[in-house]
Amino acid sequence: MLPTRWHRQAVQAVCRVRDPGCVITDVPSVTDAVLVLLSEPVDLMVVDMGLAGDMLGVLQHHARRSAPRAKMALFKAEPNSASSAATGDLLQGHSWSDMETVLDHLLQDA
Repeated sequence: MLPTRWHRQAVQAVCRVRDPGCVITDVPSVTDAVLVLLSEPVDLMVVDMGLAGDMLGVLQHHARRSAPRAKMALFKAEPNSASSAATGDLLQGHSWSDMETVLDHLLQDA
């Protein structure tokens, strides 16, 4: 669940450099993400916390049950961005500016 085309392309580029044979499935909603968890093997989930919203807990619950070995990278809007200020996003999560470093670390262990 990624907010923009740029985010999708950046995540895909990092993952493909690390693992050229990886399969990347991009979904528009938590519901679709849960359906993927129930039907396909998942090693890594990349989630924009703003898009997941109140359903983030549901997604985490299903990920733990359906893909307990999968890693989940949670990202949030930049602290100074309008969307972060508008939603009052105080939840834990990585900044999108750290995406490459976070994914590289998670993919090393995969």
